[in-house]
Amino acid sequence: KISPRFFAEYYYFNELQNEMNESGLFEERRKGEKKEDYRLRKEKAEVFRKELYEKYHRLHLEELDKEEPDK
Repeated sequence: KISPRFFAEYYYFNELQNEMNESGLFEERRKGEKKEDYRLRKEKAEVFRKELYEKYHRLHLEELDKEEPDK
């Protein structure tokens, strides 16, 4: 099985990057941000990244279904 990450990054790289950038979760450690807060934000960022991979993988599969109406 091919990873959802592959589909997301290959077909929707720009959209994926935009959503990640807009979230603010993937920024470097902010000035004055406590170490524990930064660690928690990084954990949230990883969960969000996986959700985005799944989202764009589903979108890709839906687009494939539209291309093959005789299924």
